[in-house]
Formats: sequence, structure tokens, C-alpha cells
Amino acid sequence: MRAVSGLLPVLVLVACCASTATVSAGAQRGEQCPADITLDGIVNRADLEFLLILWNHFGTDADINNDLIVDVFDLLELLASWGSCDAP
Repeated sequence: MRAVSGLLPVLVLVACCASTATVSAGAQRGEQCPADITLDGIVNRADLEFLLILWNHFGTDADINNDLIVDVFDLLELLASWGSCDAP
């Protein structure tokens, strides 16, 4: 039971915010920085939050590798891209 109660805050966050997790209409991620989900020029906590909120959803802005589902592979790409999109 302890493991289940540890997941409760995450489940509440996802249930609360999944329907409101969107990026502005018409905005597109560039090829230079596809992990910048929020389009603010940096891959940071905000992008990670969007990815976690949209975890296991199909065809969303958080599908970084375009395999039609937000999963661990998108998380790994996000973490590998962490920081400024202008960095070499």
C-alpha cells in the first residue's frame, strides 16, 4: 500500500492538469531543439512538467521523437537536450 500512496500526488497532478497541458496554437518546435516543448528557447523544468503531464498520451506536443506516444524515449531525449537551445 505504501507504493501506491507514493504515486497519489503524481496521479492528482496528471488528473488535474492533463486537459490543460497545451502549447500555443500554431507554434511548432524547431529541428534544432525538438525537446523545447514550451517554445521558450530552453529545455528545462517546464518542458519536463509538460512531458510528465502528457505521459502515455498519443500524438501530443510532448512526443519529442514522433513515435506517436509520450514515453521513456521522449524523457531520455528531453534530458539529453537539457539547457539552452542555443548551446552547441
